[in-house]
Amino acid sequence: MDSDTMAKKNRFRQVLTEFRLGRIDVLVGTQMIGKGLDFPNVTLVGLVDADLSMHVPDFRANERTFQLLVQVAGRSGRGERAGEVVVQTFTPQADAIQFARHADFNGFADAELKMRARYQYPPCRHLIHHLFRGPNPEKLRFFAEHWARQVEARLGSAVEIRGPTPSPIEKIKDEYRYQLWYFTANVTKVVPVLAQLRADFAWPAGVTQTLDVDPMSLT
Repeated sequence: MDSDTMAKKNRFRQVLTEFRLGRIDVLVGTQMIGKGLDFPNVTLVGLVDADLSMHVPDFRANERTFQLLVQVAGRSGRGERAGEVVVQTFTPQADAIQFARHADFNGFADAELKMRARYQYPPCRHLIHHLFRGPNPEKLRFFAEHWARQVEARLGSAVEIRGPTPSPIEKIKDEYRYQLWYFTANVTKVVPVLAQLRADFAWPAGVTQTLDVDPMSLT
């Protein structure tokens, strides 16, 4: 089960119904089958390459991996029969893997918050994500760099700027993507300044840019 094979209307419901009735013995899928499903007869769940999501360039990667592991593990043993979960990983010592193994929410939260504090990631500071999109990557990079210099000159120490750099998903639907990150302790002061700078900046045709305060995804 994935977004491609389930594109047909009612296909998702049809497959899950057959699985529930025992006409399907093994269900293989993406994250869409990792949560929200309740099948009492499921006694074995396997997760392949469980640590892939930890290597996404996003400070929430460990958090999402922990959530996914706990959610997937929860699909097994929901009835009277005991369940078993098998996890394939190249980094079994990682916090997300070990805390998920014991469903230790408090332990993971404590470890993750300490890491966030060490590197001053949210919730210790706000993060503003600035995305630039367009068909010409050289043009994007040039204007993103020019814009970053203006922000630095205007805001100075009020923000810590990282980038510009290509986004993790560098191209979507014929548009290249560049990004800037602004770290700040005072988002209510910084956002109006950024908005005014954007209004005064001579943006060229073919460059689209968006600001996202405390984004849920950085990919």
